[in-house]
Amino acid sequence: MELEKVEKTISEKVKALNGVQPDDEQRKELQKLFQLKNRLQIEKAKKSRGLGDTIKKVTNVLGIKQCGACKKRQAKLNEMFPYK
Repeated sequence: MELEKVEKTISEKVKALNGVQPDDEQRKELQKLFQLKNRLQIEKAKKSRGLGDTIKKVTNVLGIKQCGACKKRQAKLNEMFPYK
């Protein structure tokens, strides 16, 4: 399930409660949806947006710390060579 769909489903289920406390079954269902949302957000954050992100991952593995110029370079490379 996509992140946007999960967020929409959560919103619809919360609205359907209409201010009433959820029962145990509803609570479990919402909990699972929130866990899925969190997992999808983490996966999305891990994905490289462009070449700059990939280079950052490689340099981190090599133990090279990122400085201010590195962050600017990362952003510029992501802009110049996006993956999407």
